[in-house]
Amino acid sequence: LLELFRERREMLEVKGGAMIRHLCGNLNSRHLYVTVARFIQHNSHDLEFAQQLVQTFNWILLTAVETKSLRDELLKTRPLSEFDVLDCQAAQTGKAAA
Repeated sequence: LLELFRERREMLEVKGGAMIRHLCGNLNSRHLYVTVARFIQHNSHDLEFAQQLVQTFNWILLTAVETKSLRDELLKTRPLSEFDVLDCQAAQTGKAAA
């Protein structure tokens, strides 16, 4: 679906929000958001598309009924400190080297 959105940007603009909301309503929205974040991370060469995806998913996260449970989960989650972020980066670097 993300590749289709990349190829047909107008689909993301016109129908993407409804399609993503439908997926969030029928799938685990947390898993969907993590999957999209990883996709963006590994395909960051197209910054315009990445920005459009982030904007669309943020809007849905903040406004859609389908993402209410994810919003609630995020509100209960302790923010990462800078040390947590560095630990995560070190762990990813270690995995990449292995």
